[in-house]
Amino acid sequence: MRSGIRLLRVATKIKGVQMVVTALRKLTPDLMNVLLVGLLFYYIFSVSATVSHVCCVVCAVSCCELRFR
Repeated sequence: MRSGIRLLRVATKIKGVQMVVTALRKLTPDLMNVLLVGLLFYYIFSVSATVSHVCCVVCAVSCCELRFR
C-alpha cells in the first residue's frame, strides 16, 4: 500500500509520468469497451461451438460428415 502511495507522489512530481498516468486514466473506458466486445465475440463463438459439438454427439453423426455435406 505504501509503495502505491509513493508511486503516486512520484507521478505528481515528474511531468512525463504525470502525462502517461493522465492518458491511461482517459483511455481506460475505451479499453473496457474493447474488452467487453472481445469477450462478447468469444462468448458467442464458444457457445456456438458447444452447441455444434453437442448436436454432433446427440445425433450420433460425426462432425466430419456434417462438414462435407
